Amino acid sequence: MLLSISQLAEMTGRERRTITKKLDALPFVVGEKGGHQYDSVEALAKNLRLRLARGCSRGASTHTSGSKQDSDGGHSKEAHPD
Repeated sequence: MLLSISQLAEMTGRERRTITKKLDALPFVVGEKGGHQYDSVEALAKNLRLRLARGCSRGASTHTSGSKQDSDGGHSKEAHPD
């Protein structure tokens, strides 16, 4: 399947300029309006590989371990009967 730079930018969340730069060495087909269209498998692999590598180095995971406590030290905020 062939994808345009705009479609790749939308799918990956990256800017068109970045996509264009990264796909510079890949072969393309000229689309009906003159735009470059790239093989989706190759183009996405090239862009996602870069994103995954950057994500790992930044510590992209936002998961934290441990339990969440209430603001009053973990005590229930329910009313206790007298």
